[in-house]
Amino acid sequence: MSDEKQVHFGASLVGRLARTDLSLSHALQPLFEAISNSIHAIEDSKRQSGRLTIRIVRDDSQQRLKDDSGHLSCRPIRDIHIEDNGDGFTQDNFTSFCTADSLQKRARGGKGIGRLLWLKAFSRVEIDSVFAGADGNERRSFWFVADDESPIQKHSVGPSPSPELKTVIRLTDSLLPYKEACRHKPETLADRIIRHFLLYFLRPNCPSVILVDDDSDVPIDLNRKHSEEKASEVQTDPLRVGSHELQVITIHAKASEQGSHELQLCADGFEVNAVNLQKRLPHLPDKIPDAHGGRGTRLAVCVTGDLLDKKVNEHRTGFNLPKDPQDDLYEPTEEQIINEACAHVEKKLEPLLSQEREKSRQRIRSFITERRPIYRPLLDKLDPHLSDLSQSQDDNDLDLRLNTITRKIEISAEAEFSGYRDAARQEAVTAFKKYWDQVDCAAQVRLSQYVVRRRAVLHALRKLLEQRVDGKYPIEADIHDLVFPMGKTSDDVSPERWNLWVIDERLAFHDHLASDKPLKSIEPANSDSADEPDLIVFNRPGAFAEGPRPTYESIVMIEFKRPMRQDVGRDELPHEQAQRYMRDIRAGRVEDNRGRPITVTETTRFYGYLVCDFTPQLREKLSDQGFKLSPDGNGYFHHIENAREKRFEYFEYISLAKLLDDAEKRNQALFHRLGIVFQQVAAWNAPPPNAGVDGTSQKPETPAALAPHL
Repeated sequence: MSDEKQVHFGASLVGRLARTDLSLSHALQPLFEAISNSIHAIEDSKRQSGRLTIRIVRDDSQQRLKDDSGHLSCRPIRDIHIEDNGDGFTQDNFTSFCTADSLQKRARGGKGIGRLLWLKAFSRVEIDSVFAGADGNERRSFWFVADDESPIQKHSVGPSPSPELKTVIRLTDSLLPYKEACRHKPETLADRIIRHFLLYFLRPNCPSVILVDDDSDVPIDLNRKHSEEKASEVQTDPLRVGSHELQVITIHAKASEQGSHELQLCADGFEVNAVNLQKRLPHLPDKIPDAHGGRGTRLAVCVTGDLLDKKVNEHRTGFNLPKDPQDDLYEPTEEQIINEACAHVEKKLEPLLSQEREKSRQRIRSFITERRPIYRPLLDKLDPHLSDLSQSQDDNDLDLRLNTITRKIEISAEAEFSGYRDAARQEAVTAFKKYWDQVDCAAQVRLSQYVVRRRAVLHALRKLLEQRVDGKYPIEADIHDLVFPMGKTSDDVSPERWNLWVIDERLAFHDHLASDKPLKSIEPANSDSADEPDLIVFNRPGAFAEGPRPTYESIVMIEFKRPMRQDVGRDELPHEQAQRYMRDIRAGRVEDNRGRPITVTETTRFYGYLVCDFTPQLREKLSDQGFKLSPDGNGYFHHIENAREKRFEYFEYISLAKLLDDAEKRNQALFHRLGIVFQQVAAWNAPPPNAGVDGTSQKPETPAALAPHL
C-alpha cells in the first residue's frame, strides 16, 4: 500500500526552512537530532540491548590527498545513515512526524522541528522502518523533501517478513555550505558525538553506538572509546544560581593529544553550548596530574537542571535566557550560570590552581628579569594580570601581552585621574600622586623599549660597516635606509622609523625632512633643480612665535658615502655638492609648496654633514680647502660666515667609524642602566691623534664653538 501523505508545516514548508537558522558552527546538529531520535526510539521500545549504528558516506568524487605529515585528508560527508533497533515509525510516530511542531516528545524536551534541520543541510531524507504492527511486523518507507505540495513522497506501508525491528534514516546529498563545514576526520566525529551525548554514555543502559566511516579502516565503538577515556567516577554536586537549583557533573577523562578542558551547558541530557575551561580558569594546566603517574586527565563538566531544560531554544543550539543580568536573578543569564559553574570548579581545584598560579608568577618574573628587563617596573604589579599572562603560549606572546598591559595601565590611570579634575585640592593631589606612579611605571617600560631599539640600530650599523665575504662593503643606501628611509619625507614615515639621532639628537626636532628627493619634489621646496641631497632638513624659528612663520632658522643637508669608497671627492667634494644646493635656496630659486620663495636672512644657518670614510686623497683635499681636523682625528670641520652675502655655512665631515663611536658613547649610560652590554669598537680608519695629512704633527682645533644650533 502506498500514498502521498499530505503534510502542512504552517503556511509553507519551504518558507519555514528559509526562516530556520542553522549556523555553520552547528553544522553537525542534523546528525545529533537523528541520533537523539534513535535513542528515544530505543528507550520507547523498552529494550535492554539497544543498538545504534552511524554510517558516514564520504564524497567519492574527491580523491584523498596526503598532508605534510603523510596522513590522508578526509573527504566531505555526502550522506549519513543512522540505524537503530527502536520501536520504529509506528502509526502514532508517523502521524507525529507529519505534524508540524508536534508535541509528542515535549516531556523529553523535543521541540518538533528537528527534522527541519535535516532538510536544511541535506537534499532529502529517506526513511525505511520495520515496526511492530497489530498483526505482526510491518514496514514503512518514504522520502521527506522540501516540497510544499508533497513533502512526503514514495510512501509505502505493508507487512514485513523481517523478524527484527529496525529503522534506517538516510540523510542524503549534503548541501553547501554545510557539506564543507562537516569535513571532519572519523576520530573527530567520534569525539564530537561522545561529547554531545556524554550524559547518555554515562548511563548504565546506554545503547551500543558504533561509528562506521568510509575514511576509517575499522568501525569505532563509541561506548568502548568513552569507557577507556573515563579516568574516574562521576562526581555530581548541587549548584545554586539565584533561586534555581542546578547540578554540576564532573568527569575526569584521560588526556588525548587533542581536546581541552570543557564546560557544557546541557538540556534534556544533550550538550547545547560548551566553553573552554582554560579560558575561564587560565591557571588550569593543560593536563591535570594523575596520582598514579598516568598521562594526566582533562575535565568534562556538565551543568544540567530544569531551568536549562525549559529554556533551551527550538534548535537546541542556545538558551532563551536574559541577555542582561537581572537584580533579582529570577532568570540568570547564560554568562552568570557559566561564571557560577566556573567558580564551583575553581573552588574544587584550588590547591592545584594555587600551585599553577605560583608557577606562572615565577615564569613571568624570570622572563622579565632574564629576557626582557624593560618590563622591570611591572614586577610588583603582576598579580592583577596573572590570569591574562598565564595564557601566553611562548615568549613572543608573553612579550606582546606585557606590552598590552603597559598600555592598559596608562589608560586606566588617565581615566581614573580625569574624574578628580574638579575635586578638592588635597584629594586631587593624592589622586595625581597615584596617577603619576602608574604612568611613571608605563613610561619606564616605553623608555626601555626605545633604548633597546637604539641598541639594535647601532648593532645593525656596526654590521653595515663591516667588510662582506666578497671583500666589498655595503653601499651607502643601506646606511641611508637605516638612518632614514630613502625616497621618503617626514610626512610619509612615522617618527618611530627615524634614526636621525645617530647623527645628532637635535635633528628629531624639525619642520620638514626629505630623503633622497630632488629639490623640486620636496614639499617646502619647489625648484627646477633636479639635485638630490641625501637628507635635507628644514627648521622653522621661534618656539613661541605666533602666526605664519615665513623663514627657516636653519637648513641641514646630510650626505652619505659608501664605506671605504676610494673615489670620494675625485670630481666634486661632498661639501661642494651641498654648497650647490645651498646656493639655489639662497638665490631664491627654490619655492615652498605654495609657490612662494623660501626666504633666508642673515640669521639663516646652513649646515652640511658629510658622512664617509677618509682616504689619504680626501684628507689632502680637505686640508687644502681650509678644513680643520677634529680633536679625535676622525673628522674635519669648516665654516663660512659672511653677513654681507647673508651666508653662514658650517660643514662637518664625519667618518663612519666616528659616527658609530659617538652614537655608542652618547647612549652608553642608557645601555648600562638597562643592563645591556655594548662593547665599543675602535675607529678602524682613524689616524693617530694629532696626525696631519702627511703624518706630521698638527694641532687640532675644536669645533665646539661652531657646533650647529638647530
